[in-house]
Amino acid sequence: MVLLALPLLFSFGFWQLERKAWKEALLDDLRRNAEAPVVAIADGRIPDDFQFRSVRMGVRCAEQQPLVKAGRNTGGQSGYSVFLDCAAADTPIRLNIGWGPRSDSWKDARLPGPEAGAIPVEGVLVEAGGSGPQWTLVTRDAPAPLKPSAPPTTETLPNNHLSYAIQWFSFAAILATIYLLYLRRWRQAGRARLAPGDGQV
Repeated sequence: MVLLALPLLFSFGFWQLERKAWKEALLDDLRRNAEAPVVAIADGRIPDDFQFRSVRMGVRCAEQQPLVKAGRNTGGQSGYSVFLDCAAADTPIRLNIGWGPRSDSWKDARLPGPEAGAIPVEGVLVEAGGSGPQWTLVTRDAPAPLKPSAPPTTETLPNNHLSYAIQWFSFAAILATIYLLYLRRWRQAGRARLAPGDGQV
């Protein structure tokens, strides 16, 4: 079992080191995206590699009850971010329209609806994940009294693969140490059984 477990633990460790290199390359790409100038998207088609990219696009929003989640504003204050499901041409997109200190702060704001038609919006794209639209656009401006939400940054993305690799290598080292101690005690016990006892002829 030890001979099977040790290679497996080491393989997990080396796999995490590979993941670390992949994550560092990804973070470098995302930093370049964040530093790139604003790009206009006229047809609503968002490239797959536009995570953290600043864009300008026209969106249409239907009449709806906003989705409210915990969030922060650009000043770092905790509160609630307000989301609307909209569309850029034929592409569904979720707008992070702004931030408020209360979960009902949006009720005092004039949110975009169908009567506004297509409205120009500028903000930072982030992959939404989960159900719903693939992309969320964190808008740079917010309708009063809301304030802009804090856009995501590369610092918010974890890169724990090195610590995971160290854990797997540590597990392997601990297992190997325990096994060697077991073998040592087993051999000592075997020599004790073979040695002549007191009072034996």
